[in-house]
Amino acid sequence: MVPANVVESPANRLVTPTSRMAAMNRRSREDSPGLAVAINRLGDGAVVNISQQDGEEQRHDDDEEHPGNQQDDAPHDQQPKGQAEIVHDEEEGIAPDAPYRLVELDTGEVEHLGAHAMTRHARRLPDTLVETVTARDGLEIPVLLTLPKGVAPAKLPMVAVIHGGPISHDRWGYHRTSLFLADRGYVVLRVNYRGSTGFGRRHQRAGDHEYGRAMQDDIVDAVRAMIERGLADPNHIAIMGASWGGYSALMGVARDPDLFAAAIAISAATDLERQTVHAPHFWGVDQTFWTQIIGDPENPDHRAEMRANSPVAFIENIEAPVMLVHGVNDRVVDRSGTELFARRLQELGKPHETHYFEKEGHRLRRWQTRVLLMRRIEAFLAAHLGGRDGGFDYVELAAEYL
Repeated sequence: MVPANVVESPANRLVTPTSRMAAMNRRSREDSPGLAVAINRLGDGAVVNISQQDGEEQRHDDDEEHPGNQQDDAPHDQQPKGQAEIVHDEEEGIAPDAPYRLVELDTGEVEHLGAHAMTRHARRLPDTLVETVTARDGLEIPVLLTLPKGVAPAKLPMVAVIHGGPISHDRWGYHRTSLFLADRGYVVLRVNYRGSTGFGRRHQRAGDHEYGRAMQDDIVDAVRAMIERGLADPNHIAIMGASWGGYSALMGVARDPDLFAAAIAISAATDLERQTVHAPHFWGVDQTFWTQIIGDPENPDHRAEMRANSPVAFIENIEAPVMLVHGVNDRVVDRSGTELFARRLQELGKPHETHYFEKEGHRLRRWQTRVLLMRRIEAFLAAHLGGRDGGFDYVELAAEYL
């Protein structure tokens, strides 16, 4: 089953988007012992899965779709009491009549509230498919594929969009970056590599200390699976992501230079040792997760692993053009890491471009930034992968000066 949304709700009431959703999360209940759930099935086949376990409050940002925003979803076994997941069991796209309903869990009463704003465009939007690929060590890796409409799915340029975190996951649903890229003619591949949340403790823990190694292998194996299927053109594949996804994007062109033709790294950690040693104080309890997944800065062996598995360690291998993007006021991943990486690329004569956005932090939230960034992304990808470039629009002037 796939979690479609996590919504704040009283323990006995729930607002549910009941569009038909794809089955993606293969987590078994025995994988999370002690997690109590209540199941309610609605008449149209949607399943409401209510977590009853106590836990610390986590932030759930609905705006994770933009590449400048990483997702901060709590693992299933850390969701607060009274929160809910909406899961569906049909492998279809957005239903055109996808309604929101208020469900009284005690009585089963269902009240229709309305529909998602994007459902009016559902039949015009590209399809997103939910699949799995098998990694080289046999682990099943869930992936999401968004295909451009009106084009035969054969040897198309492809962009692998890697989620941040890495304590996070990509979910089926409206994803503006994927739709934008698909509109420009690209297959979009999103990979829930080992270490991603939402697929059970075993899947998440399999990523501990495997950054740059098995975690990166999962992305490479998923890309190669699309090539072997005949879906992706092996000579026109890019990799992009924000925050941890930006790290993965740079590792892609640095560690596997023969596979990727371009990379876009937004708010990326370019040097894990530097990032870990100088972690921001407000990370707080997140530092515990970082230590578990990445390593302890006080441990010399862990620091050696961080150095050995950072993009900066492989920078001389980079041959593909790189776009580096950073918010000037980023307090999570300091922009100096991007500046140092860009300076080293310049010294080595590597093709790259840099874009720094004023009034932005780690998450690129302003509409002006999003307009300008997506225009630069489409132009960059068109130049190096051959997709469609929408060209200049007057809204760029407004974004530039407002």
